[in-house]
Amino acid sequence: MPANQLVDFHKWLQSCIRQYCLAAPWDTNKNPHDIENCFSTAELLLREPGRHIVVAAPGKTITIFDMQIKEESTITLVSPDESNPKNGKISYFSLLGSRLLGCKTGDIVEIQLFGRKEFFQITHIKS
Repeated sequence: MPANQLVDFHKWLQSCIRQYCLAAPWDTNKNPHDIENCFSTAELLLREPGRHIVVAAPGKTITIFDMQIKEESTITLVSPDESNPKNGKISYFSLLGSRLLGCKTGDIVEIQLFGRKEFFQITHIKS
């Protein structure tokens, strides 16, 4: 395989792995305390539908700006069994989804991925 095709393949593979790690229905690296915290946050947000400030919660559609690849995406936070990343449905237990819970428009979310810090800014939350 020529060197330029190998570089393109590695970029494609990195992109696929990055997307999978951000959107997988369950973040398998979570410890029991983090899982309990995620459940508690989701439960609390679902109980308070009449909030004056719109925050990222299960069922909300959120537009985020990926500050590394300079790309905007729209996702909906859902439970792990409803997760379908190809259709923009991301589990609130995924690496990205769990960090978005409770955030509001303008917030910047930081995620550790492959030993690097990745940043996403919330640009819009549809109420």
